[in-house]
Amino acid sequence: MQVMHIDGNKLAVEVVDTPESRYMGLSNREYMPQNEGMLFVFDNLVQPGFVMRDMKFNLDIIWIRDNVVIGCVRDLAAPQKGQNAVAIEAEEDINYVVEVNAGWCARNDISKGDRVDF
Repeated sequence: MQVMHIDGNKLAVEVVDTPESRYMGLSNREYMPQNEGMLFVFDNLVQPGFVMRDMKFNLDIIWIRDNVVIGCVRDLAAPQKGQNAVAIEAEEDINYVVEVNAGWCARNDISKGDRVDF
């Protein structure tokens, strides 16, 4: 686990930085502890799509470019059994994505322009 701060809010993150680990993400996990997340690291600026494939809990997704929050997609519902997972795409180029439990962005008042420290 690595520690990062978003707008001064401490978050312990599991780093995923290979194509295989990014593909798996949080799939098939039962839960994620509060104030923890998954940090997706990209070598270059990209506009990735994220699919909540085999997710069992709801998420917020935080898009980050060069240590600044570009946006936060809040309260993404995990697909129900038999329902297709929907792709969520970044609206701008980013080089980091953080997935946290749904509601984390609202509780910590995360918004576009917030500073990110690794």
